[in-house]
Amino acid sequence: HLNGENVPEMAEYYGYGALLRSYRALDVPGVDVIWRQLFPETPESPGCQAPFPRYAASVAHQGGSSLVLSESFGVFGNSLSPDQMKWLADFQLVRGVTLFVVAYYNVTNARQWALLFEPHSGPAAPMWDMEKPFFDSVSRTASLLAEGRPAAEIAVFFDSRAFWAGGAEAEAAAKAQRAVVDRLDGMNCEYEFVDDDALAAAGVDEGRLRVGAMSYSTLVLPTSKRMRDDAKAKVEVFRAAGGAVLSPDELRNAPRTCRISGRGAENLRVAKRVKDGETLYFVVNESRQGADVRIDFDEAGPVALADPGSGDFLGVERRADGVAWKFEPYGSALFVVGAKADRPAVPGPGRVLHELSEGWTVRKLATHALGEEGFEISGPEGDAVPCAPGDWRRLFGESFSGKAEYVCRFRHDKDEITWLDLGRVAWACSARLNGAELPPKFFGPFRWRVELRKGENVLEVTVANLLANTVSDSVSRARLAAKYPPNPTYEERQAEYDRENHEGGLMGPVRISL
Repeated sequence: HLNGENVPEMAEYYGYGALLRSYRALDVPGVDVIWRQLFPETPESPGCQAPFPRYAASVAHQGGSSLVLSESFGVFGNSLSPDQMKWLADFQLVRGVTLFVVAYYNVTNARQWALLFEPHSGPAAPMWDMEKPFFDSVSRTASLLAEGRPAAEIAVFFDSRAFWAGGAEAEAAAKAQRAVVDRLDGMNCEYEFVDDDALAAAGVDEGRLRVGAMSYSTLVLPTSKRMRDDAKAKVEVFRAAGGAVLSPDELRNAPRTCRISGRGAENLRVAKRVKDGETLYFVVNESRQGADVRIDFDEAGPVALADPGSGDFLGVERRADGVAWKFEPYGSALFVVGAKADRPAVPGPGRVLHELSEGWTVRKLATHALGEEGFEISGPEGDAVPCAPGDWRRLFGESFSGKAEYVCRFRHDKDEITWLDLGRVAWACSARLNGAELPPKFFGPFRWRVELRKGENVLEVTVANLLANTVSDSVSRARLAAKYPPNPTYEERQAEYDRENHEGGLMGPVRISL
C-alpha cells in the first residue's frame, strides 16, 4: 500500500502524487487500515466511514484483477472486539478488498512488544482459539467476490489536480467527493473512481464508458474545474453517445445496484458480481441499528443465501417484489441469484419457551495478565460460584482478562428441536449442549438450532473477553514500561483505545425459542 491514501487532499504531503496513477504501478493495489481510519459508529463516537478502499479496488478492477489488499487492525488497541472486526472486514469487502494482511499475527507479544503493536494475537489473547470462524467467514466471502466480474455502473471522477492545488481548493474537492459518495452509499449504489488518465484513455462504446476491463453507464462529477482538456473531451464524447454525466445535484438519477426499501435501507451497502449465469449481491449493514428491508434484484431466477460460516447455499423465498430480510446490527448477507440451494433457510426464532435467567454458575478458566517479561497465563482457579448473566467485573474485578465457564442446568418437557440464543456476549464464546460442541461462532448473533432432550439439559458456555482490561492496569503497565519503554508513536493512541470495551461475560438474555 501507499501511505495516507485515506486523505487524497494531502497527496503532496504523503508523496504519492496522483493516487490512482500510483496504484496502477502496483501488482496488487492495497490500503493501510490503522488507528481507526475506519471504525463503526459507537455511542461515544461517530466513527469513520471513509471510501478509500474503493480507490485501490477501482484500479484493480479496471486492470482486470480482483486482487485488492488491506493491512487491517494495526494500532486499533486491545479493545478491538469481534463485532468491530466483522464491521471492518465487511466495510472493506463490500468496497472491493479481497486480500487481508492481519496485524499483528506474526509478531511476538513478549518484552517491549507487549506494549507496542496492538491488538495482540496468538495464545496471549483470550479469544485466540475462538477466531477461526471469523477467518473462515472472511475468506469465503472474499473468494466469492473475487471469482465474479465486478458490475459497478457508476464512475466517480477523482480530481487529482484539484487535490494537488492544495489549500482551500483541495479541501473543497475532498468535501465535494465525500458528499457525493456518501449520497451514493445511502442510495445503495456501487461505484468506482476514475481520474484524468483513465478518462483520457477510456473508450466509448454504445453509450458506455470503457475504462480497461470495466464499463460504466454513468459518470458523476463532484468537481471538474481542474480536469485535463483531453479528459474533458472524452466526457463530451461519452455524453454525446448517450452516457449519463451527473452533477452532485442530479444524483437521484444514478442507477441503483439493486432496489432496497424499508427501515434502515440507507445504511446498507451493496457489491455486485457476475459469474457463469449467477449474480452475487453482497449486502452489508454498516449501522449498529438493525434493518428490516425488502431487496429486489434485476435478474430473474431463484435466490440462495451463501452462508460464509458453513459454505452452504440456503434457499430463500423470493416474491414478486423481492426478498424480505432482517439485518442484525453490523450484519451482512450474500445473495446469489440463479444459484441452486443446498437446502432451505430455516426461519429465525419465534415464541420463547424458556429464558434462562437463573441457575447459572461461573468459574475462571484462565487469567491473562502482564508479567515481568510480557503476558502470563494462569488457571483454572477457584470453584464455580452462583451467578446471573451480566458483566463479570463485579466478580472478577476491573483488570481481569481471560476466560470463564458458565454452566446452567434446565429442564424441558420433551425431545424437541429449538433455537438457542445466548443474547449478547462480551466478547467471544464457545458452547456445548449436553456435552456436544455447538458449531463455533466468533461474533453474534450467538444463535444455534439445537435438539433439547426431555428432562434435564446442561448448557456450558466458555466466554473470553479482551486484553484491554489487563493492559489498562496502571500498576502492571508501569512496571513493564519501566523495563521496556514503549514506542511513543503508537502508545498514546493505543492507551486511549484500551480504555474501551471492558465489559466481560455472558450478558444475555439467554433464551430457548421455537
